[in-house]
Amino acid sequence: MMAALIKINTAEARCEANAATEAAVVTINSELVPASVGSFVDDQVVNAAILVGVGLELGVPERGQVIAVMTAIAESGLSPVDEDVKVGPDSAGLFQQGAGGKWGTRADRADPATSARNFYAKLVTIPGWDAMEPTLAADAVQRGEDPNVYAGYWDQASEMVRTLSTGAVTATMRPCVTAFGALSNGTAAWANPLVGRITSPFGYRVHPVLGVTAQHTGTDVAAKCGTPVTAAADGIVVWAGGGLQGRTGNQVVVYHGDGVLTRYGHLLSGTVLVSVGATVTRGQQLASVGGDSTLDPGGAGNSTGCHLHFETNRDNGTTAVDPTTFLADRGVALGRG
Repeated sequence: MMAALIKINTAEARCEANAATEAAVVTINSELVPASVGSFVDDQVVNAAILVGVGLELGVPERGQVIAVMTAIAESGLSPVDEDVKVGPDSAGLFQQGAGGKWGTRADRADPATSARNFYAKLVTIPGWDAMEPTLAADAVQRGEDPNVYAGYWDQASEMVRTLSTGAVTATMRPCVTAFGALSNGTAAWANPLVGRITSPFGYRVHPVLGVTAQHTGTDVAAKCGTPVTAAADGIVVWAGGGLQGRTGNQVVVYHGDGVLTRYGHLLSGTVLVSVGATVTRGQQLASVGGDSTLDPGGAGNSTGCHLHFETNRDNGTTAVDPTTFLADRGVALGRG
């Protein structure tokens, strides 16, 4: 039995390798992975989900994800068998990648996520791959004897990717914090980011705009638009702008060390006072309350009125925790003066 949530990656390696300002944390929610898609069942579907997830991690578009799944169907039927005499006695994994160093160790080739990363790494170096016939793109990676071997699996692969992309496999962008050093927040003093009325607590809810049931990863504190929003503790700004994760309009993210971040969402356009890399102190104004789409249609995000969406995250932004509890443990009552 799989865990309910499987992380494909932690994003730290992506941040370090690419000197990026953000990277994707990819997860597979096993509760949303169907038991079957077409003729494929159980672990075959999970393996396809891993291929889709790695594609999202690397920023490979959907067409590339379908090519990867199509190739794996043709090579292994989405079951990572150890040997295939048609390819060679030491071929392994979903793509039946062979020995010789090109595809890594046997353990690399047998691991679905690692073999997928290697497949995509080769695919995206092929000039014009995204405009080629899918079978030719697959063959350019695999370099087999007959490119037509993949031709009959495109429709199955397309159905698989469409099905898994409706919620089972997700990529959440988070700021890269590794470049800012190993800060320590063990003795940090904390304060309210905003005094106001809590209108929507942390936890599952029906989204007031989208109408879907989903986890609310922060706590909403209502206050008049234009009210100052301040840093809850000392830290370094790792994001300041619009649309991170595409869910709270304008947003500032502060890294406090020890893997702890705070996020401040639905900020009024034109009021952000900090930039990435800036050091901020507890109580320093970051921006002002926004969230009214009639007043600020470009920066409010999906919001029904003036408020701050405030988050407290652990694990370098990967894990959202209840902000009310987080601050209470530090002697602060969220939203209260």
